[in-house]
Amino acid sequence: MRKKQRDDTPNEVDQRSEEAIKFEAALKALGNDHFVTVAAAQEYMREHAALGDVPFSLPEGDYASDVHVEYIGDCQTIVFKGSPETLISVILIHGGAFVSQVSPPNIAFCDKLAKAANATVYSPLYPLAPNHTCVEAYPLLDALYEKVLAEGKPIFLMGDSAGGGLAASFCMHAAKQGLPKPERAVLFSPWVDVSLSGDYDELLKVDPMLGADGLRCIGESWAGELSAKDWRVSPLFGDASLMPPTTLFVGTREILYSDILAFRDKLEEAGVDVSLIVGKGMNHIWPFFPIPEAKAAFAQVLEALGR
Repeated sequence: MRKKQRDDTPNEVDQRSEEAIKFEAALKALGNDHFVTVAAAQEYMREHAALGDVPFSLPEGDYASDVHVEYIGDCQTIVFKGSPETLISVILIHGGAFVSQVSPPNIAFCDKLAKAANATVYSPLYPLAPNHTCVEAYPLLDALYEKVLAEGKPIFLMGDSAGGGLAASFCMHAAKQGLPKPERAVLFSPWVDVSLSGDYDELLKVDPMLGADGLRCIGESWAGELSAKDWRVSPLFGDASLMPPTTLFVGTREILYSDILAFRDKLEEAGVDVSLIVGKGMNHIWPFFPIPEAKAAFAQVLEALGR
């Protein structure tokens, strides 16, 4: 059982906006069986496996930035440019439990971020489970990181959910290779313990999006031949001293809450500059939601990027 962490518990007085409360109700209505039970998770992965590796097509839309899709090495990557002469580079690794492709809210966030921060934002479309495992992602991220390093601009690593965990693991990986650390990692509800080895009983009662048994099954598929506690899969068990300065966003109504607090504690113990932003009453990846609280979070993201 994970040791009890300091910070507020999920039982604080509800001070959420009406929009946040309604959005949580909508999330509950969608259901989350594929994260709750092993059988549903296996069916979910079978459905995605049958789709194969379909090339990504950028959705039509009114984008604030200049957006296109290109191959960087062998990895299809969405590139968002806030202006012809951007000042910083951001690599944002999308979530989706290592099974789902980049989502419209994630694309919209990257587009908005590129414009607001005058950044070039790279969103790599890494290979997904169950047809692929985590070891296949690292060479592709290596090629992207080395390309971005060569541009000579300050680099920031970002990621949400599964992508947040992968971003943290990649920071450790890059440091082990002797590559320069990014200026900062900004991680939204990162899945830092893919083995889900903690105690989630109370958090499961309030999380409308995630479950434990099904999600753990999906994580084992992503781990492949590695242990789900290998640091390349679960950065909670890695060398925290290899992390750059880090900003963590988490909600108190998500099962990853206690694991992210434990990750924050490991970073602090390793002497890493870490900032924890807790959304009281918020759900998993709440900064991506169409709610007032997300607007405030976006301002904090820009501050973390020095913009």
